[in-house]
Amino acid sequence: MDKRHFSWLDAAKVVRVALLATAAGYLFAWLGFPEINIVRIYLAAVLIIARYSHSPAYGLAASVAATFAFNCFFRSHASPSRSTTPAI
Repeated sequence: MDKRHFSWLDAAKVVRVALLATAAGYLFAWLGFPEINIVRIYLAAVLIIARYSHSPAYGLAASVAATFAFNCFFRSHASPSRSTTPAI
């Protein structure tokens, strides 16, 4: 198989695994797990996509999408516990 060929099957795998990771992340957030565990779910999803797709481009796209999904769905943007002063 040509590595540069677009595959709808691989694209569907990316979407399916990303949706499952997001659903699992919501479950973990609801159960009160820390954010690092949700990051690990996304990391595992990216590893699965990179391993079982036919091109490294799908793993790269999954890593970018997972980063944006985590920041969009799980990152609190106005957290008072985060300091804005630089560490010296």
